[in-house]
Amino acid sequence: MLKEFKQHIKRERLFEEADRVLLAVSGGRDSVLMAHLFREAGCLFGIAHCNFQLRGEAADGDESFVETLAEALEVPFYAVRFDTKEVAMERGISIQMAARDLRYEWLEKIRVEDNYQYLATAHHLNDAIETLIYNLSKGCGIRGLQGIPVRNRAIIRPLLFASGKEIQEEVQRREMPYRKDASNEETKYARNKIRHLVIPPLTEINPALEQTFRENIKRFEDTLLLFERAVSQFRQQYVIEKEGLIFIDKNAMQSEPAAATLLHELLRDKGFTPSQLSDALHSDTKTGGLFYSDKWRLLVDRVHYIVAPMNSPFEEVFIQKEGLPAIIPLPDYQLEAVLKSGILPSFSKEKNRAFIDASKLIFPLQIRTWKAGDTFCPLGMKGQHQKIQDFFSNRKLSVFEKEKTLLLVNGNGTIIWVIGERLDERYKIKDSTSEWMEVVIR
Repeated sequence: MLKEFKQHIKRERLFEEADRVLLAVSGGRDSVLMAHLFREAGCLFGIAHCNFQLRGEAADGDESFVETLAEALEVPFYAVRFDTKEVAMERGISIQMAARDLRYEWLEKIRVEDNYQYLATAHHLNDAIETLIYNLSKGCGIRGLQGIPVRNRAIIRPLLFASGKEIQEEVQRREMPYRKDASNEETKYARNKIRHLVIPPLTEINPALEQTFRENIKRFEDTLLLFERAVSQFRQQYVIEKEGLIFIDKNAMQSEPAAATLLHELLRDKGFTPSQLSDALHSDTKTGGLFYSDKWRLLVDRVHYIVAPMNSPFEEVFIQKEGLPAIIPLPDYQLEAVLKSGILPSFSKEKNRAFIDASKLIFPLQIRTWKAGDTFCPLGMKGQHQKIQDFFSNRKLSVFEKEKTLLLVNGNGTIIWVIGERLDERYKIKDSTSEWMEVVIR
């Protein structure tokens, strides 16, 4: 098996010869064999063991066994003990989930602190098969059909090429001692149910089940590559990200044959449920539909699906005259304000810059979001009043863009500038202006 082990590492490019690898060793058959293979392959490694204190003396015996193994292999040894039941209660999760979280949190800490490039676990082919079946039973997409990935960031699986049977035969051939965990035979855990109650009948149907799944997983991996390439091409053509918002072309999305799957993939890290995305795609309302996850919102707009984070309420900001010049940080940009006098500036069409007649200003000025009923006199409309809401509608701003637009308001309550959009006619500088305020957003 050593030859296949080396070939697997080389083929999957798991690590380089000079890399140090931290092995997660429970004392069981699989991880003990992994440790011996690492030694025989001449790799640089250390051994780490977690004692979850769930099996009394048996757990302590596992720890002692692994420590002795590390001494025999002449490699660094790391051990930790967890009060797993207490942590599970504190976090409100199952004991199995708590043990998993504690294990990976601690292993990653050791990996980083002691300068190991990778963390190796002893998952094998049957673990991948069980994971695939479990994922299917719970519901999954194409990624769930991969079983267990051979690499996940710094975590690698050097035994994923071998079946459980092949590992067992290798351990027996070597007469290699290891620790047995009686809980692996219990069927109260989901994975054990699959191992002992689901896999055997499937093997009766197909005696070559392991090889079939090995081939299936490879095909699923190839399918994922093609899928990700198609998604990437759609993203490049039809998805725009700007100012914290994501714009997805609605017509292009709705013309896709697998639109629901595609939209889910584009937004898979945003927490929306498949039913929400399906409703968004088939919303009866052409515009205005809103869908919420814990941290994100999805808007069905005129020509886009627009995704925005859940914003904290904007707290109004005040500008005092004695505080000028000022640089004011705002959610999406910073605003710079300075009083000037002398030669009048030339007219600028830059939307991010405003020149304001200082004689009209009543301090403190206020920066706030818009409110229902707000009106102003847009520059160029010869003093005609317009509701902010109508101004936004004419500009075809989405709900999210309206939320992000702030107002610069005079001390008497009149709107000076729809920031980044339009100045109020009453505050423009004239030939008679001797002092003005320049405001720029960057």
